[in-house]
Amino acid sequence: MKLYFVESGTADNYLMSVSEDGVCCDNCAPDGKFAGIDLYSYDENGEKIPGESIARAIRETLDHIDCRIEDLDFGDPCYSSFEDWEAYQDEQEHFNRDKAFLI
Repeated sequence: MKLYFVESGTADNYLMSVSEDGVCCDNCAPDGKFAGIDLYSYDENGEKIPGESIARAIRETLDHIDCRIEDLDFGDPCYSSFEDWEAYQDEQEHFNRDKAFLI
């Protein structure tokens, strides 16, 4: 299984797991946090923290608490494959496309 932090083009960031069963997405409602990391993080100057940095922070936290990605459950698949998710993104207007960052 692969886990991604996804910066949403519509401002609803989420986590995405990709496995042989398909692609599952979770926005971590109601607080928008995963492993204590805010999916909508801003720095002390009010600047948005880059997606790569959020993905890295999640990975470091999971490593620190010795959590296996394979043990996480994000519900039922919403796409049959990562390629299907990418194809859907390609259909969107450029400013509405989501960007995935491998955790």
